Amino acid sequence: MSSVWTLAVARVGAAVRQPEFRRVIVAFVLGGLAFLVLGTTPTRLPATTTGTLAWALPAVPSTPPTPWDVPVWASEPAKAAAAATEAPQPRLLGTVRVAGRWRALFDMPDGRRVRAAEGERLPDGAEVTTVAATRAEWRDGRGERHEARLLDARQP
Repeated sequence: MSSVWTLAVARVGAAVRQPEFRRVIVAFVLGGLAFLVLGTTPTRLPATTTGTLAWALPAVPSTPPTPWDVPVWASEPAKAAAAATEAPQPRLLGTVRVAGRWRALFDMPDGRRVRAAEGERLPDGAEVTTVAATRAEWRDGRGERHEARLLDARQP
């Protein structure tokens, strides 16, 4: 057994004599010393005037649709007018799997965020019928079927 230890010590001794190994050891020692001296938190935090974040997303302007918003391939202008007058629908933000069940995260028209699984109701009365990894389906209060897919550029 002593020959194994002798061989191991000889290999470590040969490694220590290599300049690359010495550079790595020096880098670790200097990094450890810098951690001990500087720590992980800044010494001075920037003063904030309010408790809110310093940045915010710009508000989306809510303007009525213009004739230029109607697609050229629309068969009837009445479809575009009906779409503009119907109640706003929840927007699918994402899906998550919790305890073996898929749940959909919706952004409601009033600004709330709601998580719902299959068979659960949203605050506006809609019932979630299907939730999968990249899509969700629901029926609104009038019984109309709606579907939203994640990572689909064709959706608004």
